[in-house]
Formats: sequence, C-alpha cells, structure tokens
Amino acid sequence: PSVRDKFTFCPRGAGKTAAQCPFLSGLGGTDDTVPRFLGGTMPCPAALLERADDKDSLTRLAVSARSTKEVDIFAPMQGSVLWELLVEEYGVEMSAVFFRDLNPADPLTEDVEHPYEPQLGEKTEVLPAVKVKSEDGLKQGSIPLPGKGVVRVTFDNSYSVLRSKTLQYRLAIQPLAQTMAGE
Repeated sequence: PSVRDKFTFCPRGAGKTAAQCPFLSGLGGTDDTVPRFLGGTMPCPAALLERADDKDSLTRLAVSARSTKEVDIFAPMQGSVLWELLVEEYGVEMSAVFFRDLNPADPLTEDVEHPYEPQLGEKTEVLPAVKVKSEDGLKQGSIPLPGKGVVRVTFDNSYSVLRSKTLQYRLAIQPLAQTMAGE
C-alpha cells in the first residue's frame, strides 16, 4: 500500500459530523462519544479544560533529596480532601494522616476576639503511601475524612539519595453534603 492509502481524512465544514469520519466510525465513535474540539457533541472532559482561575491553579513545591515536605489543611467539617498532584521528573511518595479536632466550638463562626484554635487528637492514616511518577501525568483523588480536623499530606523523597523533586499540587476541602451529592 502507498503512503496515501495509510492516511484517513475526515470531512470538514458545515454540516459535517464526527460520525462521518471513516477513522472514528471504524472505531465505533459517534457524535456523542467524541469531544466538541474533535468535532463531536460530547462536552470536553474537565481534566482537559484550561485552568484560568487562580484558586484552581496548582502550587509548586520542591522536595530536596533525602527529605520530606508536609502540608497541613484544616477541614472544618466532615467531608473529603480533593487532591491533584503533578510530578515534574521521576517520582515521589504521597501519604496523608488525619488529626481529629477535639475543640467542641464551631470553627465556621467568626469571632475576632477569640479566633478558633483546633485541639488536635491522635492521628489516623487516611491515605497510605502511594508512589506518583511523572509519567502518570496529573493524578487526582480524594481522601475521605471522618470529621473536622487537620489533614497532613506528606510528600516523601527520603528514598532519593541525589535527586530533589519538583511537584505541583492542589488540595481542596469538599464538605460531606457535596461529596454525597456528587456520587
């Protein structure tokens, strides 16, 4: 076969759909299973959307060789921590522990004279160590939380003797009501 025989060209223009493409139709593709940017009608997956909002951007962090970095996030109520992690080169281990807040006061009430201070109890492992490699791309997940408290996420590079690791992460609290509604 010639080089020309190995190529498939999909029709373009007004009134043309992804289902009319011989390549996509051969793979069982229909308009509703192909994203809009490829000519279909399916909405673009959230992971492919551009992050224009600063609150949705990732935080950059460097973890030196033979060391760990910890990030604490306060969860004012039961729910989950949504996380995203992108490792630039090689890999890093990620784990998380939860410290229950024993303070009976409501952390969501604003009191300027007496700011809320959590009283941390014993720790519970909520995310066992998981290795995230750069070739995995952007990894996402959620960590269920048993109540209000502090989540300590650890990025561990202690096993690496020579190489420091640069990563980008995002942690966000999702209240239990939203967690249950999303399922």
